[in-house]
Amino acid sequence: FTWGQLLLAFLVFFLVAGSHALLVLLPPHVNTNNDFATTNSNGKLPYSWFVHQLATTNDVDGRNWYFKFVMGNFNCHIAHHLFPKISYLYADKLTDIIRDFCREKNLPY
Repeated sequence: FTWGQLLLAFLVFFLVAGSHALLVLLPPHVNTNNDFATTNSNGKLPYSWFVHQLATTNDVDGRNWYFKFVMGNFNCHIAHHLFPKISYLYADKLTDIIRDFCREKNLPY
């Protein structure tokens, strides 16, 4: 390969990977169903950090094979925000627990 071919391949890779990451990262964070809370005069949110994560983040599709296998369970985005150090291998099981907990406690999901 020439240096020009390597540079072109490098640029195409970053263009494709960057576009793909943007399409995957944007929906869980910027969604019309998400709550964008404002702080009060003391700079505090109207609810706890835990509820804030639930209100401002959403899962893409809990059973989508593409996100599960290709993106390392990235579809379980709420679990990722609540428990960032948990392996993605357990994210789908953790998502089921979070969903049930939210339903039981009448929390946003």
